[in-house]
Amino acid sequence: AAVERFDSLDPADAGRLLLAELACTACHAEASIPSKKGPVLADAGGRLQAAWLTAGIADPQAVKPGTTMPRTAAKEDVEPLVHYLMSLGKPAAFGSGAGPKGNEIFHQAGCVACHAPLDGDAKGDKGVVPLGKPGEKWRDPAALAAFLQDPLKWRPSGRMPKLNLTPQEAMAVAVRLTGQAAI
Repeated sequence: AAVERFDSLDPADAGRLLLAELACTACHAEASIPSKKGPVLADAGGRLQAAWLTAGIADPQAVKPGTTMPRTAAKEDVEPLVHYLMSLGKPAAFGSGAGPKGNEIFHQAGCVACHAPLDGDAKGDKGVVPLGKPGEKWRDPAALAAFLQDPLKWRPSGRMPKLNLTPQEAMAVAVRLTGQAAI
């Protein structure tokens, strides 16, 4: 649950956080709580892989356990939705980069404040935000690098801060996370 990382919250504040995180206010009015916005899909086809979108729309919890996205699409609606989303956008244009420094940059930039170290294991740490399988999600390292440069551009209600990575640093981390060669 979203509040597991915030043990110090009083129960009412935890409930308020959950109302916003679960987007309850999208359907249920509560004037004092802003509704959480979903990720921007305007250029999904240029950033994401079709197989990942298909799996994520069909069963969001299987792709990203703990996500607040509900399973809403009927089985027969998944393919047309994916075709439409893949028609949006074009691949990101981004500088090339190498992955060897990606591990070092990931740790130095502060990514490990929320995510498990890339060279270790954080089993049992409920505060760790899972990375999932970036190589299955992102169309190529350039798309992930563009996201790393400005996460709130695509996830306006996200918690990932802008880390002020240079394009080369973002690409190095993206290459490391996706396991794909830079283009």
